[in-house]
Order: sequence, then structure tokens, then C-alpha cells
Amino acid sequence: MDFRFSVVVYLLILVLANSFDVVDSSDSFYVSRNTSLVSPGGVFELGFFSFGDRWYFGIWYKKIPKRTYVWFGNRDIPLYNSNATLEISGANIILLDSNHRIIWDTERGNERSPELVAELLANGNLVLRNKDPGDYLWQSFDNPTNTLLPDMKLRSSKVPNFGSRRYLASWKAPDDPAKGNFIFGMDGDKFPRILIMQGEEITKVYRSGGWNGIEFADLPLVFNSTNEDGESTFVYQDNDIYSIVTLTSWGSLNWLTWNQRSQEWTLRWTALLTYCDRYNHCGANSYCNPHTSPPTCNCITGFEPATSRNVTGGCVRKTPVSCNSNRFSQLTKMKLPDTVDAKQYSPYELKTCRDMCVKDCHCTAYTVIVYQNGTSSSNCVTWSGDLLDLQNYAMAGQDLYIRLNGKTKNKSRIIIGLSLGATAAVIIIVILSVLCIWRRKQNQARATAIDVMQSNEDTFGAEETETLAMDIMQSNEDIFGAEETETLQLPPMDFGLILRATENFSDANEIGHGGFGAVYKGRLPSGQEIAVKRLSEVSRQGTVEFKTEVMLIANLQHINLVKLLGWSVHERERVLIYEYLENGSLQHHLFGGGQNSSDLNWQMRFDIIKGICHGLAYMQDGSRVMIVHRDLKPANILLDRNMIPKISDFGLARICSRSESKAVTTKPSGTYGYMSPEYAESGLYSAKSDIFSFGVMLLEIVSGKENRSFSYSLCRTNLLSYIWTKWNDGNWEETIEQAIQESSSFQKHQVRRCLEVGLLCVQQDAEDRPQMLSVVMMLLNEATDIPRPKLPGFYKAENYKDQSEIYSTSGSQW
Repeated sequence: MDFRFSVVVYLLILVLANSFDVVDSSDSFYVSRNTSLVSPGGVFELGFFSFGDRWYFGIWYKKIPKRTYVWFGNRDIPLYNSNATLEISGANIILLDSNHRIIWDTERGNERSPELVAELLANGNLVLRNKDPGDYLWQSFDNPTNTLLPDMKLRSSKVPNFGSRRYLASWKAPDDPAKGNFIFGMDGDKFPRILIMQGEEITKVYRSGGWNGIEFADLPLVFNSTNEDGESTFVYQDNDIYSIVTLTSWGSLNWLTWNQRSQEWTLRWTALLTYCDRYNHCGANSYCNPHTSPPTCNCITGFEPATSRNVTGGCVRKTPVSCNSNRFSQLTKMKLPDTVDAKQYSPYELKTCRDMCVKDCHCTAYTVIVYQNGTSSSNCVTWSGDLLDLQNYAMAGQDLYIRLNGKTKNKSRIIIGLSLGATAAVIIIVILSVLCIWRRKQNQARATAIDVMQSNEDTFGAEETETLAMDIMQSNEDIFGAEETETLQLPPMDFGLILRATENFSDANEIGHGGFGAVYKGRLPSGQEIAVKRLSEVSRQGTVEFKTEVMLIANLQHINLVKLLGWSVHERERVLIYEYLENGSLQHHLFGGGQNSSDLNWQMRFDIIKGICHGLAYMQDGSRVMIVHRDLKPANILLDRNMIPKISDFGLARICSRSESKAVTTKPSGTYGYMSPEYAESGLYSAKSDIFSFGVMLLEIVSGKENRSFSYSLCRTNLLSYIWTKWNDGNWEETIEQAIQESSSFQKHQVRRCLEVGLLCVQQDAEDRPQMLSVVMMLLNEATDIPRPKLPGFYKAENYKDQSEIYSTSGSQW
């Protein structure tokens, strides 16, 4: 259908609603909310809109209720009234104001091209083309604003600091789409990497890991690499058209997908999640370890802090490296250094690459990058000068070889002969000694195994006792794979050793108890302190739960998850051996009475909140499998000597598929007051169930009140509804514990933010609760918007016959 508008008569048709996908060179349309281009399929729409008194034209998702803009034309030159025209003139699309002045155009020069067409494609790309559908003269995908859409390209520019125009620029402010202070794009021709830059001086804020032929090391985004005009081009790939990568006004890069059910954008990934993600956070020649809480900086081998033990200020060599130095230290699973001072040689194997570094007096480090694109190609990379922006990865990363001072000396043949003879003699002696020790240990292990197996027959039966250890290891293989299971060093521990360590489970050694038994402090012969959870004979935690806890904790390695050291079974006894955590449970500090209820200042509480967040985010998004804990509560948050929180008691935990939104059980298990409504009432559990429990804990930490025992007024209002009502009435400060307000570290805005995030997490419907990564962003980044919380979950205690615990793990006070 051909819509033709005359500039003279457009005022007469303001009442008409016009929607089409193509404008040809004889068309123009008036600035109006009722006039737009709609893409085939109706996903995207281009039109005019206003922010306050400023008018823009751009593209947004048509079917999403909360309008989400993905491209702006005149972002830096807004219109200040609603009289404007968009048309094709000469070889350009132009935007004219009411005085017919050009506000924006496609900058294609003055050449004239007959029969031009402007079209909004199904993928959201606005193109200017000839009548031939594939002949694009200009396209919005080559001129993005702050959003990356599927099929959009990033070009690895030969010119430093993003010489190509294919980069994203942030908004100036959340309500101002003008070009802001941050840009995001691809940089480096030989070493492609993604960068976020800031300010006029183009300061690096974030740098991704290098490209290995199929992906960037630490980036979940999928790109397809091509070569155009001698430059590497990376096309963003995603089968979901409702998927965007956006650069926020505060410099964060977020990957979002639209959740049709919850009608909200879901955060899939974000850059700058931890301090380690910030460019060169630890300074030169120092690497950042994100697996500690908080993340730590460490000098690489052969270096020491540049300034009095402050590693964040970078590191310097302990001794200068001579030109003939040929010693190297290997760092594994590393994010490779920035390639500002790097050279590339292709192709080279590891030894040859090492030799290239040795020959270069200025060479600091080297590696070989093997590209995983089916070509089996590899490149040798060497660095000179300081090594910048190093990070240690948990799973990915590459080996990096650091040059050290010193030289491997060549021996003469005589010395070599003498050395070989002496070495052979020593080897023979060592072998004989090892054989003797090995045989002795084998005999001891066999005797211990027979004793343990015999004593367990009454409890498990001979057949099950004999295969218990094998069953646990086999279950690990089914879940985590054989390779990782082989490295699992958790054999059964001698029960006699546990008895001696705990002084026969003496009352003096008991440090806590709960629904599944007692916890005892013990000391191994090596002097290591341990905490032993002894399951009671009447405990409903059976063999399945026992094995679940062994399997999960042994394979989930994170600073905010408790560490399991071993396990043991003997007759009717089942015990789990953990690392000993000196400061006991969070429950004890919050609700233990006496001085305990006020010994946590605000900074300590906020650090505990962040630690729990990181642990949960790892369980839900950071590990190979998604873990639902099902019994999160302050009693199951343990604190070490530095008050770092550790999530414990995984007996009720379940492994869930990320492709399934929820699972169901006929027997809800957990603690009343922390269970989500859908779990307590219908047995439905998911990651959102743990988020509800976390929200309850967050509100308890801020208020200092326990949800299970809280009652307000004659209506017996629970803690969640009490805090929501006070917040909704603007009286939220009345809910804060007095000890927090009197704390010198009290931050009013920070406490309110925690309160609002807690209310978001305890909303009635699971779909309304945020994901854990979103929670982390809202707590750590004050520029992140927090949606208005809806009513919290309300379910009555009468439904559970006043039982405080339905089916709970130990809740140990240790």
C-alpha cells in the first residue's frame, strides 16, 4: 500500500493512525504518535516519541508493554516541538524540523539515487536501499546507539580506540538518550577483544578475554567471526529476537532477554559483576582472584607489591631479569594480559614460542593460543613491559609463562654422568622406601575398610555397606562427569579418628544442634580444627540426603559455600566432617540474645548479605548444574573468623535443569517462615524458592527480627507484611534495628536499598521475584533501578498446625 503525504496537507491527517514498513523517495510522514513504520512480523516499530519536552525518532519493541528503545536517530539533537518530518531526500534519509532545517541525516553525501526505499527489517534494522532488497546503501545496524541486537556487527578496528563507527555509546542519563560517557566495541586487529571505555581520555573500564576462534574466554555472548575488507567482523548471534545487549548510562554491559510470562527483562549476564572484572583492578604484574570474598589481588611469581604490601597498587620485580634469563613460571587458567605491548608469531608450538621469548631481552611472558575453530591453528604471543589486567578463572583461561631471573645451566658430560649415577642410586632407595610404606598403608587401609564395612552391616546391610563409597562416587560421575569425580578426594574417614577428635562426642565439645542431630567441635592429630555433624538415629535425613550432601558440597567449590572435609559411617552412626567456622551461625548473631543481637554493625551485615548473594549466584548460575538449596535460613549461614558467610547444610538440596522452570515434590521440606508460598502449599520449588528464602533473611538482617516468631498487633501480622506496610506508608525507617542505626557504618540509602530488594525477593508470585544476578546488580550497583515491590507472600501458620519446622536440616548453631 502506497502512503503519500504532502507537506502542505499533513496537518489535516493527524487523526489518522498509519503503520507501514516501507517509505519510498516520494514519501514523508509527520511527527506523530500515530505514524510509524512496523517491521514484518510486528516485532519492531519506528516512530516518534518524547522524553519530557524533547522529541526523538527511533526504534523500539512494539509488543513489549514497557517500551524498550533499541535505536535513536537524533539522540544528540532532540526536537523541542512536535512539528517535524522524516523523508528521503537525494540519497539520504533526513529529519526536518518545523522550519525545514535538517536535524539529522544519514550522511551519504549529495549524490542522487532514484527510487530509493527506506525499510524497517524484521530484525529491527532500518535500511536505505535501492529497489533491489539486498542492496543496502545505509543501515542503522552500522550506526548503533546503546543496544546490540541479534545480527548486528562489531568490527575489530585497525585504528586504536574504536576507529570504526560500529560501537555502542551509553545514554547520558537514564532519561536522556544523548551520547553518554561510556562506549563499547571491538578493538585490536591481531588480538580481538571487547572493551568498555570511559571519558574523553578513553580510559579502559572492562576488557574481555581474547578470541579463541569460537568465543571470548569469559563472555557468554555468541559471535560469528568473518573477515570483511581485511578487518575482522563479529556478528552477534542469538535465536531469540527478544534478546539485547545494552550499555547502561553508568557503564555496565547487560545481556537481557524478555520473559513473556513475567513480562519483564531477565538479566542473563552482566560485565563488571565483581571487582576483578574492572580493567587492571590489581595494577601491573598482579592478578585478581574473584573466588575469594572480597576478591583479592596477588603478585605473580617473581614480583612483590610496589608500595608497602598494597597489592592493588601493582607489583614490581624482586630482582631485575637479565637478557639471557631462560627460566619461566607457569600460571594456569588465566585471563591473558592486555595486548598493548604484545607481539604475535604464527604458527608456533610451545617450545619454539619459549625460544622466541628468550631471544627477546624485553620479553616478559609468553603463551600459545590454540584456536578452536576447526583449523587447529595456533599463534605464539609474547609480551614486553608490564603485564596488565590479569585475572584467574575457575574453569576457562589459558596457561601463561612468566619470565624469571636466572638461567638453566648446561652440565658437562662428566658431571652429567656422576649426577645420573647418584640420581639412579637415590631413585632405587626411594622406590624401595615407597614400596614398603605403600604396603604398610595398604594393610592398614584394608583392615580399616574391613572394620568399617563389618560395623555397618547392621545399619545398611552388607551389600549396601560394601558399595556405599562406590555409590557416592558413581553418583558424582552421573552428575559431574568421570573426570571431575576422579579428582574428588573424599574417601570415608576412620570413625575411630572422629571419636578421638571429638572426645567421644562429649557434651563439652557440642557446639550446636538442630533437626538432624548435633554438631561437635573436634581436632585432628595434625592440629586442624573440624566441625562434625552427627546425624541422630531418629533423624529423617536418610541415606539419600546423606549422599546428596557429600556429592554437592564436595563438587561445589566457592568461598561462600561451606567446605566438606570428609564423611564416615559406623554401625548406626553417620557423620559429616566440615571445616570449623569460628563465629558460628548467623542465627546466633541475629537472634541469640544478650550481646549477640547487636554485635553486627551495618558494614558487617552488608558484607554478609553480599557474601550470601555471591554464594547463591554461584549455585544458580556459576556452577555446571543449578542447585536449589530448599532450606536457606540464618541457622544455615555460618561465619568464619573473618565473618565471611558460608552457606551450609545441603542435605535437602536438589539439582535442577536450567531448561525446567520448576520441579515438584509431594513432601515439602524446609523450615516454616523461610519456605516460599508455592513450595509450602503445592510442593513446587525452583531457584525462585531460594530467592524467597534469601529475601526473608535479608529482611531479618535489616530488622533484627525473626520472621517465625514475629507478631505485630492483635492481627498477628507476620514480619514480611509488617515491613511491606511500613515501606508502602513511607515509614520504612521504623523497621530498622536500633543497633544498625547507631552503627558508625550506617548508610541510610544502602539500608533502604536492601529493604526494597528483600521485598522484591519475597513477592507472592515466583515470576515476580528477580533472578540472583539481578539481585547482585541491584545491591552492588546503586545506579540499577529497583522495581516497585508488590505484596509479599502471605500464608498462615495455622495451615501447619503451629509446627515451627516441617522437615529441616540441622540448623546447627556453629
